[in-house]
Amino acid sequence: MADDVVHLHLEHPVVKRLLGRFIAQGFVHQDLSRACLAQSSDPIPRVILLGRLCLYGAGAARLHEEIIAIAARWIRPENRKEPLKPYEEKAQAKALDLLEEALAKGVQPNNPNVTAQLQATGPGDVADLLPHLEKRGAELAEQAEKMLAARGLDEAGKMREILLSQKKRIGDTAALKRELLLTDFLEGERQQLEADKTHWGKRLLGIDKELETEPERIRDVYDVKARRVEPVGLAYLWPSSG
Repeated sequence: MADDVVHLHLEHPVVKRLLGRFIAQGFVHQDLSRACLAQSSDPIPRVILLGRLCLYGAGAARLHEEIIAIAARWIRPENRKEPLKPYEEKAQAKALDLLEEALAKGVQPNNPNVTAQLQATGPGDVADLLPHLEKRGAELAEQAEKMLAARGLDEAGKMREILLSQKKRIGDTAALKRELLLTDFLEGERQQLEADKTHWGKRLLGIDKELETEPERIRDVYDVKARRVEPVGLAYLWPSSG
């Protein structure tokens, strides 16, 4: 309780409440700002479009969710000969590092003229970068779907192993009890053994059915039924010197 910093698990009530705030309201209502202007030590102005990729399974169950980013060098509209083009991988990584660095410094005073100009060009910047965001989202979705399918196969295989193990254990126990039935038992004990035998038979039939249905059901849980890529934020990195 006296520590300045505490690591909270994702299932901690406080963390769940904070995440629930953003998931349930942050992407729906307008009470959370979707755009920011931060000062950067780099002399090149940049724009970063942030998006959310969601993959849904049966019953709209959320299987995967991640924030994706597309960064580009910002150019004044009057100087553009073509739409904004996203950076390559290394340049994009640098842009994201600069954004984290700028945000870590906290709020810095900005030139009102710059702010007004970027507010005016924001919709056009989003329009330029949105196709690239959707393309990147499609690439990441394919990767995520492969990982989800692999996870489904893995868990289905483990379930099959569990069921086969249960079947073998019940079979071994039933064989042992059949031998015990040949020995002298009190009538109550014999009746209990007969009841156990009936239960084991039903359970073995149940396991045979589950071997046919459960692995497939688990695989279906990880089957992606729908994708969604949507822009959720816009960040500008403006040189602190300008």
